[in-house]
Amino acid sequence: MRNKLLNFGLFQIVWLAAALGAGRGIPWLGVLVAALALTIHFRVVATDAAEEARFVFAAALIGALVDTLQALAGVFSFHHGAWLPWLCPPWLFALWLAFASTLRHSLGWLRGRYVTAALFAAAGGPLAYYAGHRFGAMAMPADVLPSLAVMAVVWALLMPALLWLSGVLTQLKARRLATSEAT
Repeated sequence: MRNKLLNFGLFQIVWLAAALGAGRGIPWLGVLVAALALTIHFRVVATDAAEEARFVFAAALIGALVDTLQALAGVFSFHHGAWLPWLCPPWLFALWLAFASTLRHSLGWLRGRYVTAALFAAAGGPLAYYAGHRFGAMAMPADVLPSLAVMAVVWALLMPALLWLSGVLTQLKARRLATSEAT
């Protein structure tokens, strides 16, 4: 339980550093805080750091790709730290890494509960982006409701998919271990 609380707290710190840093024109603050938080995560929280790192990186790549596609579609844009206005900036990729680290730990209770995960994400995802918008980390169109609606649908699909991926990778590892022990 303590590790789950640590995992959740580290993510919240990264989120705040990334959103405030990008909003105040210091986009690398989130990257630095994420690097520290992920170092703690891999040393203290993760039981198999190598496997955890593979999952966290894969999930973060998926999230960054989804955010890049949403930016290309005009759902939102980035003020600071993006090399191109539609490309997921490094501070947001760092935030995705930190978020992905929660999927097997503090948010692991959602695995297998895909409807609950979808509902949770449909509300929480857009709220987090809206808060980032209010902090000045990103911009949304003047009429934010359509953007929030798109994000709600995206998150309702993305969160269960990432949790499913986590489960599949865990099962693959278990099979590999069973196979290696049998031989």
